[in-house]
Amino acid sequence: METINSVREYTITHVRPELIDKLEVKFLPEIIPNFAARETFENLRQKSNFHDFFLKDATLNPFNPRDQANKFETELIINFKRHEEIQELSGFRSTLNGDFFYLARPIRVQEPSCLECHSEPSAAPPSLVERYGSVNGFGWKLNEIVGAQIISLPVNQVIEEAHQLFFLIMGIVSFLFLTVICINVKQ
Repeated sequence: METINSVREYTITHVRPELIDKLEVKFLPEIIPNFAARETFENLRQKSNFHDFFLKDATLNPFNPRDQANKFETELIINFKRHEEIQELSGFRSTLNGDFFYLARPIRVQEPSCLECHSEPSAAPPSLVERYGSVNGFGWKLNEIVGAQIISLPVNQVIEEAHQLFFLIMGIVSFLFLTVICINVKQ
C-alpha cells in the first residue's frame, strides 16, 4: 500500500504541475493521483503472482463509476467516518471470487488542490465536467473522509506465506535447540 501511495505522491508533486494547464483544453486522467496508482497496480496484476490482488479507492461520491463503493466498502467508509481515530482496518471476507484478506485505510481530503475539482462543478475544469458530468464527484470538503483505499489478496496466499514463515521459524528454533544440546553433550 505504501508503494501505491508513493505513486500518488509522485503524481501530485511531479505530474500534476506539468499537466494542470492542459485541463482547460482537454481532460487528462493522468493528472489524478488515483488514476496513476490504479494503472500502476493493474500493471503489477499482469504478473502471475499478483493476478488475484485488487486495489480500489472506493468512494461514496466518485466521478468515475468504477470507484463507487459497493455495500461492503460503504460499511468500511461509514466505520472510518464514525471512528475517525481508526487509521486502518483489516480482515477476511468471502466473495463470489473466493476468500480474501483485505487491508483498508480511510481516504481523507487533505490537499486543498483536491477541491479544485471536487468542490463544486463551477470550480472544476470544464474538461472534467464534460467528461464526468456535473452530478457526481462534487461536494467534498477539506479533512472529510470520502472513501477507503482497499487492497485485497487471496486468503490462500496469506496462509501459504504464514506457513512458510512458521516453518522457517521452527527450523531456526530447532537448529538452535539442537546446537545447545550438542554443546552441552560435548561438555
